Amino acid sequence: MADFKKWIFKKGMLFNSYEKWWGKGKRNFAHEGIDLSAFETLTGKVKKLNGKIKVPALFNGEIVKVEKDFLGKSVFIKHSDITSETGEYLYTLYGHLKPLYSVEKKIEKGKAIGFVSDKSLKIDPHIHISFAWIAKDFNAKNITWNNLRDNKSIRLIDPASLLN
Repeated sequence: MADFKKWIFKKGMLFNSYEKWWGKGKRNFAHEGIDLSAFETLTGKVKKLNGKIKVPALFNGEIVKVEKDFLGKSVFIKHSDITSETGEYLYTLYGHLKPLYSVEKKIEKGKAIGFVSDKSLKIDPHIHISFAWIAKDFNAKNITWNNLRDNKSIRLIDPASLLN
């Protein structure tokens, strides 16, 4: 992606959206992160992600959980060196990957954690990224996509606030 200029977002790909970007209708709940599936190149071309695209860790951390999702696997990374003003740890949650590592693996910012899953469905290959502040005493093995919205120990963050 050396010729990357900017991400292209369809309606429904951003944080807190209730729209579906892959079809008509509404989601059952607000989107917990962002979906990345296409980008514009420096020369103005539009390129879509595919299974050859590596996904880098956005910050230093440790992979604390890997679980199957409907398009591949999800990777949950805890960033113990990044804390909120109230003492919670930052976590990055990546969905729809072909991971390169299993749990309890230290990872450096920029190092590939996996590839975009290109599992064949009626939806474009994409990577989902969520950020959350999670209480220090929360057992990371208990994180699931279903409890992100309802657990009082987890506070979702708009990814735009952390990404350029």
